[in-house]
Amino acid sequence: MHHALTVPEIVLEIFSYLPKFDDPYLRKQPGCYIDTSDGHTTLAALAATCRTFQEPALDVRWRRLSGVYSLIPLFPHDIWEEYDPDYYSPDDLDLNFVRLPSKEE
Repeated sequence: MHHALTVPEIVLEIFSYLPKFDDPYLRKQPGCYIDTSDGHTTLAALAATCRTFQEPALDVRWRRLSGVYSLIPLFPHDIWEEYDPDYYSPDDLDLNFVRLPSKEE
């Protein structure tokens, strides 16, 4: 590995561009993978690649979090439930907390 990639500040800067990178030319190339998850899949893969990449990749991934909705599944499943008050409008899903989490959770 090149020495520059062992400097966390440099790696963090490089990773911060990953979700923004979208080149129409590359999309047309055969075998080219474009991450359509706003870079989260790529950042998760980089975090699992090696210890040097783990912290910068996770820092960028959590910084790009789109909202608290993606954090809810991290709670135990018996704490919350998802329901749709208007059956005909699936875009308006609501969350209902059944109980408060304990200190251990």
